[in-house]
This record gives sequence, structure tokens and C-alpha cells, in this order.
Amino acid sequence: MRTLLRVAVLLLAAAALTSCSAEEVGLVGVGIDSAGGPVVVMTSCEGPATSLRLTSAKPEAEPEADPSASASTESTDPTGPSDPTVPGDPTAPTTRPAASDPASTDSTSSFPELTAHRTELSLENLSPSLSDPSAISLSDPSPGWTVTEGTAPAPLDPERIYEARAWPEDSGMTLGEVSFTVADLERLSPGEVFFWDGFDRVASFADFTETGLSRCD
Repeated sequence: MRTLLRVAVLLLAAAALTSCSAEEVGLVGVGIDSAGGPVVVMTSCEGPATSLRLTSAKPEAEPEADPSASASTESTDPTGPSDPTVPGDPTAPTTRPAASDPASTDSTSSFPELTAHRTELSLENLSPSLSDPSAISLSDPSPGWTVTEGTAPAPLDPERIYEARAWPEDSGMTLGEVSFTVADLERLSPGEVFFWDGFDRVASFADFTETGLSRCD
């Protein structure tokens, strides 16, 4: 389920990037400070970050199974259904929609729906500099960063999925995004970074930075 939730978030993020034709020129991850609060970590191939946004959504609760509905699909033939695709047959083949399939974000797909979307926090860096720190605490942003919307949620809601996204000065580009949950943060130690590298990955700050900069041309 957690993998499906992560994929659902990434599909939504990919759709947003496609619609805006934003080129990804960095890498975004999340770590924790000494108090366990979230810290957004970034690398950039196109100058310092100038804006950062934290959003969240809540997975829609799955309806409880109806035993009577399950019983009604059972075959009265003791030999079982001859068609392997008859509904109710546990051997029926299943497929996961491809990421490029528009139906993959439809409510009828196997991916869970995300509801109650909201912006938690927006930050702007009005005087970006190459000397700016690459790690920004959401509860106590570095000097130069100004809150333009919301406040950092404290504590984070364990039932919500959060996404942090950052942009450089060129609004046609993005440094990328990272989606995470409270459970993801709880398995981190200070100095470690959680990010998406084709899979959920936890690495040291140095390894995260190396991975991000390796994507620069």
C-alpha cells in the first residue's frame, strides 16, 4: 500500500510538471534536525533555490469488504469457473496501469485516491546566493527565506502524505520534489536524507549531494 501511495503522489507530480513544461534541474530530499523536525535538502544545477512549497494530501479510506458481496460471486460449479478472468477468481490476471496511461490516476485504477489536498507552507528566498544553505528547516527557515503562506505543521499528521518541492530563479525549471510521511522521517537519523532515486532511498547528506550533482550536464 505504501508503494502505491508513493506512486500515486509521483504520478500527480509528474502530471503537474508536464502541464507546466518544467525542466527538472536538481534533486530534493528530506532529513530531520536534532529535534526530529523536517528539513528539506536540495541540490541544484541552475543556481540557488528561490522558492519552496510544502503540500499534503490524505489517502482516501478504503471501504470495508462486504462479505455478502464476496459470497455472491462464488461459483456453484464444484469444478470452479472455467474462465480465469471471471470476477471473484483469485487466479484472474491483474495489471497495473503504466505511468504513461492517463487512466492510471483515474479513480477506477488500482492506485489509491488522494483527497483533502492543501498547501501547508510556502517560502520565498528574496535574495538568493550561491552561498545559501542547501538544507532548509521548515520550522525555522534560514535567514533570507520568508514565509509567504501558511505555517509549518507541528507536529506532522501521520495520516497525511507530504510533498516538498523547490524551484530555482528560472520559473520554467524545478529542482524536483520529495514525498514523505511521518513514518519515513521516524526511520532517519540526523545527517541522513530520504529521497526518490527510482526507489525510496536513504543516504548520507554527502551521498545525496553527490547523486544530485551527478545529474547535472
